[in-house]
Amino acid sequence: DLEDLYFSRSANNGVFICLQCYGVHRSVGTHVSKVLSVTLDQWTDDEINSIIEVGGNSYANAIYEALLPEDYEKPHPNSSQEERAEFIRSKYELQEFVKPSLVSSYKG
Repeated sequence: DLEDLYFSRSANNGVFICLQCYGVHRSVGTHVSKVLSVTLDQWTDDEINSIIEVGGNSYANAIYEALLPEDYEKPHPNSSQEERAEFIRSKYELQEFVKPSLVSSYKG
């Protein structure tokens, strides 16, 4: 449902997120993730272009989850806010799963 879909954007991140993850992305600060509603917010050309540039969630995950351990359990629809917060902070703010060479090549 589009009413429950949000977009997270930063200098090197442009992915769609669910309502449950929305609050966590907002809490990490706009320097890490700026969140927009797909249906309620007005989008700038730069925000639309960031979706195109990043290549979507799959491409972003290939970068931000490159070193994610196989046995690591990612959040699922029934995960707690604490579980979501831990994963999102590890993934985007701390960049614990990013392969350094991918970040430098991605940033150009």
